This record gives sequence, structure tokens and C-alpha cells, in this order.
Amino acid sequence: MDDQIILQTLMDSRLRGKDRPTNQQTNQLTNFMATKKLSDQTTTLQTWDEVNDSLHKIARINATVAKFSSAAEIKKLKIEKELDEQTATFIQQKMQLERDIELFAKDNRDAFDESRTKLFTFGLVKLRWLPKKVSMLPKWTIAKAIAEIKRLKKYADDFIRVKEEINKDAIQASNLPADELAKFGVVMTQDEEFYYESFKTELPGME
Repeated sequence: MDDQIILQTLMDSRLRGKDRPTNQQTNQLTNFMATKKLSDQTTTLQTWDEVNDSLHKIARINATVAKFSSAAEIKKLKIEKELDEQTATFIQQKMQLERDIELFAKDNRDAFDESRTKLFTFGLVKLRWLPKKVSMLPKWTIAKAIAEIKRLKKYADDFIRVKEEINKDAIQASNLPADELAKFGVVMTQDEEFYYESFKTELPGME
């Protein structure tokens, strides 16, 4: 069957009044759209009136989705509230146990071997060194540190890093012709973006 006919059939099933598509129809439409690049697709619309009608259908779909989403969100919040109430005490107990284990392990770090791991029947505890990081001493700023490194000179080449990058803003503002930009491997491009909006109006049959 022609791709255009397949797409139109699936869309008609999805958008017809209050009829809800079956899961199979929804999956067919999703899979169809996912396997077709936009550049390989052709529109099913013939007139601007059909565009307006499609926007109307989208508005109805948005309203329906919003209705179901709102109901689902209320159920979700209720479930989350019940879960929080049921598990709060257990989570607090767990956090206290975790903290006690951590404090005990750090107080007794000399008991660890080279692996810095201790195995138990119901788990393990481990101390590990994280990667070293460079931080500033109190009352020191990065700017002050850079100035001092420069003053000492012998560390400047290794400890101060200068990043070179193309100034794209300056190139855009230069308005140089394409042949001049091509001399240093640059080309100006501009993409086109599609946008649409379906207006939120009172829709017949929608509560």
C-alpha cells in the first residue's frame, strides 16, 4: 500500500471525533513516523482549509491529552503522598544506619587493608580516595592566583592555560562575502524552522 494512503488511514483513525485509536493503530502510526525522514514524507493536505481543519484536530487532541494528563497527575500525587507516608519512617531509619556505618568506618580506618574494603555476611563497606582537585585557599581568588603565578614566572607556562577558539559572533557580524570566508574554511549557513500553534478555544463536545 502507498505510504500516503497508510498515513492518511492511520491519521483518520486517530483523529476521528471522540473515537480513540486502538493501541495497535497508535503503534502503527508511531512506527510509521519514526521510520520516515521528514525529507522523504509528503503532505496529505491539499488546501489551507485542510490545514485549518488539522489545527482544529490538534487542538482537540491537546485538550484530550491535557484532560487525561491532569487526571493522571492527580492520581500520581495521591500515590506519591501515600508512599511518602508509608515509607518515611523506614527511610529515616535507613539514613541513620548509613550514617552510623560511615562514621564507624572513618573512625576505624586503620582496620582496613590495602583494598580499603571490609566484607561482611550482609554486605561490604569501603573507603576510597576520590580524584584530587585544585581548590583555592581561604581569601584567595582565581584572579589572585593567576596574578601570583604570572609574577613567579617559572610556573606560568604550565599552570596558566589560554584557550584559543574561533570568534563566531565576530564572524557573523563581519558580513564578509562567502568567497572571503572560504579562504579560511568558514561558511555561513542558516536553517529554517517550522512552527505552528493551535489556539486554545472552546471546542464543541469537549468538557
